[in-house]
Amino acid sequence: MAIKKRVTVNKVSTIFPSLTKLPCVYSLSNFDLVNATIPTYMQVVYYFNAGTDANNVALLMESLREALIETLEIFPVLGGRLRNADGGRLEVLLNIGGGIPFYEATAAARLEEWPDLRDCSLETELNPENVMIGDFKCAPLARAQATVFKCGGVALGFSASHAVSDGKGATEFMKAWGEIYMRGNVSLQPYLDRSLLFARDPPIVTIPIPRHIASMQIPGESMDPFPSETDGTRSKIFCFQEHNINELMHEIEQGPYKYGRATSFETLSALLWLSVTKARKQEINCDTRYTFPVSARGGRWQPLLPEGYFGNAVINSSAVARSGELVSQHISYAARMIHDSVRLVDAEFLRSMVDWLELELLEGRLVGEPNPFNGRDLITTSLVNFPTYDLNFGWGRPLHFSFSLPSGSSGDGLVYILSAPQGGRSRHVAVSLREEHMTRLLEDEFFVQFLSELKTSDRHLKANATMHKHQANGA
Repeated sequence: MAIKKRVTVNKVSTIFPSLTKLPCVYSLSNFDLVNATIPTYMQVVYYFNAGTDANNVALLMESLREALIETLEIFPVLGGRLRNADGGRLEVLLNIGGGIPFYEATAAARLEEWPDLRDCSLETELNPENVMIGDFKCAPLARAQATVFKCGGVALGFSASHAVSDGKGATEFMKAWGEIYMRGNVSLQPYLDRSLLFARDPPIVTIPIPRHIASMQIPGESMDPFPSETDGTRSKIFCFQEHNINELMHEIEQGPYKYGRATSFETLSALLWLSVTKARKQEINCDTRYTFPVSARGGRWQPLLPEGYFGNAVINSSAVARSGELVSQHISYAARMIHDSVRLVDAEFLRSMVDWLELELLEGRLVGEPNPFNGRDLITTSLVNFPTYDLNFGWGRPLHFSFSLPSGSSGDGLVYILSAPQGGRSRHVAVSLREEHMTRLLEDEFFVQFLSELKTSDRHLKANATMHKHQANGA
């Protein structure tokens, strides 16, 4: 039986950059091209206790739309369309046929229906419905939606193609939208020139690049990276409080494989890699890989990327271990492997990566594994260094921020690490696993001891968990 929608889209308008900027062509870096044909939009949703009066909804939408127009003025590349340039390489053309759609919607619900907005059942309706990019040359590169709830709360949804920006760029765009809505100017101008990340001429690869590091495709090809949830995959968002992370961080820093200060990313990543591998009950001689993004921002790229660099500036790195060895060691073993993998990505590694990608593209080769969700690995994205809770539309801090997957899609081993509303080191971690593996994860006493809370539906699993402690040198 079809589920009745509770969100109504009342109006859709197309926002265009100024005609004075037309036509204009934006070249893409190899980091952009890695992501250019992923056929789904990145989707984020911000929830606010806006207190909107029902009589002022039209005025609110007009103000948001006008601010969005001004925001697109300084991020005009989002209003363009992909096209094949000479040689078949993708670029962005900004012309009169582009623009981004803005959806104005209302919800027949109140935010207080969900005491925990991680459980909001309307989230997939808070962005435009079609999350798959059918024809990448015709599809808009970004879309926005504003939804007003019966209580006066507001949800702002934003979806963008990975072709022109990574997650940091998307959150910077949203932050700029709020700043223009509030005061008409932005605190940080975007830097749109991608030439800083172009390959050397000729390309020079001084450091061997493992083929599994980059998961990319030839521009013009397409695949669906997310298998359907009908394959038995389940997604869940866990909340790790700061004191839980500090406790685990101390455990790692005192462990037999200690290496100095552990970061919160290394700490959570080690816990997830170890616990999920145990839950999967993999063969002891089976390789398991923990793949994670490493940013070229913040000093890794030379010369330094400008603070407002708008584009993809991350690559994947991986730590690889035998399953049996991973689960038999203290958690500091997993953390040390991830730590060492992060340290390998320096300026010369990044330069070699860009040049290696250039050679692969020139040869028309596909790179990466055909199925990254193979039931053995974890693939992680971290958004904790993004300004996700710095949005200011005059409604106070967001109540909740969500980085959501396409409706009905998931990926076995996909992980998102997000900042939590309470700030500090507290984190929301979204994990997708096969149903039986998720059940075992929730029964893992070592894993759940670092969760201050589990939802009511999961407490019986915790109560029935196997009562054994993770020992210093064994599971």
